[in-house]
Amino acid sequence: MRYIVDGYNLMYVSKEHQPFRKGKDLEGCRATLVRKLSAFAAISGETVLVVFDGTGAGGMERRAGVSIVFSPGPSGADAEIVRRVDADRSRKTLTVVSSDREVAFAVRRLGAVSVSSGAFMGQVEQALAAAPDDEPDRNRIPDEAETEFWLEIFDELEDR
Repeated sequence: MRYIVDGYNLMYVSKEHQPFRKGKDLEGCRATLVRKLSAFAAISGETVLVVFDGTGAGGMERRAGVSIVFSPGPSGADAEIVRRVDADRSRKTLTVVSSDREVAFAVRRLGAVSVSSGAFMGQVEQALAAAPDDEPDRNRIPDEAETEFWLEIFDELEDR
């Protein structure tokens, strides 16, 4: 299964993102969410793309197994999610995570599955809690400094 996640929508339902709800520490909350989704992707073997509202030209990056997209300009994450579903030839293998009713309706009409942010966060937390204890490092989420370290190492290897 492949997931397209409305990032800010998912952050809003997460208990650990209280600062986001209060308009504080947006960058830290995004990083925490990406680490959690990365752990989920590693445990479940699922593909995760998270879309955030962006400014300017938008952009895409990859961190720890999760693709991150910032929507271009004023179009917003909702429009970017629907656009990506519409452009995907394998829509039936997509699950869109958003509690926005218009997004859910649009992606279902295109043939994708829709799940609420709360239900998906429950799945993520259940998968993380059920991960085997005999592999403690598998569940460990690297902090930003460690992630940046490994990204630099791999970038240097690519340049060779």
